[in-house]
Amino acid sequence: MTRKYPALVSFFLFYWGVVIGYHFNPLFSLILIPFAFFRNRATLFLIFWTLGSFRIFPVRIAWENLSSIRNKKLSVNLQVLGNRRARLLSLMLRDKTIKTPFILLLRNSPKLPVGTEIIAKGTLRKEQKSKKMLYGVTIDRNDSFFVFKIENWKYKNTKFFSSLKKKLFEIINEVSWNPVNRALLLAFLGGKRELLDPRVKENFRRGGIYHLLALSGLHLGIMGASSEIFFNFLRIPRPYSGILSLILLTLYTFTVGIRPSLLRALLLSFALVLSISLSKKKITLNSIGVSGLLSLLINPLWVFDVGFQLSYTATMGIVVSLPLIKALRCPPILRPLLYSMGISLSANLFTFPLILYYFGKISPLSPITNIFAIPLLSFILSESFLYFLLYFTPLHMQIGALLNFLLYLFSLLLKTLEKVNPPYIVWKPGIITVTLMYFGVIIFLTVLYWYWLMVRN
Repeated sequence: MTRKYPALVSFFLFYWGVVIGYHFNPLFSLILIPFAFFRNRATLFLIFWTLGSFRIFPVRIAWENLSSIRNKKLSVNLQVLGNRRARLLSLMLRDKTIKTPFILLLRNSPKLPVGTEIIAKGTLRKEQKSKKMLYGVTIDRNDSFFVFKIENWKYKNTKFFSSLKKKLFEIINEVSWNPVNRALLLAFLGGKRELLDPRVKENFRRGGIYHLLALSGLHLGIMGASSEIFFNFLRIPRPYSGILSLILLTLYTFTVGIRPSLLRALLLSFALVLSISLSKKKITLNSIGVSGLLSLLINPLWVFDVGFQLSYTATMGIVVSLPLIKALRCPPILRPLLYSMGISLSANLFTFPLILYYFGKISPLSPITNIFAIPLLSFILSESFLYFLLYFTPLHMQIGALLNFLLYLFSLLLKTLEKVNPPYIVWKPGIITVTLMYFGVIIFLTVLYWYWLMVRN
């Protein structure tokens, strides 16, 4: 395992090093030092576990610094995350700029698009919370969190990306034939869910496809694949096509607004695209390990983020199950449907325990609905990508018509879910039960893999 997937093992060790360093003390990791003298591989365990433990150390110091300056007037740089939340990017303290990775709740919060960066002045307060708060788990040993009361604010100078975002929304309004299509496209491409009817949002939840409304790795993955296909059609060599795809994905991420899910997805896209384009190898778990390490180096608090855990768990589940899915025999015409079903079931199988643990309920139709919803979304995003690229050519009218037809099909799927109206599966297992569930998934896939090897040989 260590030799075959060194980056993945390093990611797991770094991850748990952060957890141990956060809940106990970074020096706790030094107990592994004696093991390095017995086995050479233990040195790798020691290095990344220790790095993870000490990576959280500046966060602990920053938390103490914030605690010491509460109830004082501050000038801070914030990134709006929605729902009266913001990421604290930096603050001015004693004429010095200090970077922090924390999320704050806002008072007097301006209604701004997610991802907007502002410079605000106000007062920082510390409040108590006994239940889960920001990441699905308690964010501090004392169950406390910070609230920033805004007194005045101004935009940070991001005119270029603001103009790109304005143009993006103008084109979406132009291509949409009716308010339903417009609301869906704004949600899928821009992350704006405000225009969606509350019943439509509930249909997304009932069908277990609400995650499609959150801009994430799925969206960037589809757009990255679409750009690769387009550049290959233009006969652009693979290393250059991969780099061009990454440039487009980066532009898109900054245009719609950098948020944690998109930033993690962009890092994962960099690792995967570079892995395929430069080494000409298939996607491996090592690529996921590299992106995970980069993510936690940027912000170690993501180890407690539910979105971080779900996205990486789903991605690993898909990559692990992909050889078994490809090994299934079926007529070529049914192969896309088989792949869609296999990928959907794999992602749901690996995320099912975590969703139950954090949310306590799940839609029983989720595996089936995703089989139809994800391919539809893939076509919608791909056609949108082509529409923007060919916007100044005569072809954009035909592509726009096809795009509206796909959005109409998606709205039909949502109406069908409203008629079915399935009940939720309600169950909140403990951590031991979740661990046993994952052991069961691993054993199930191992048996399938051995059977596949026996049949192939």
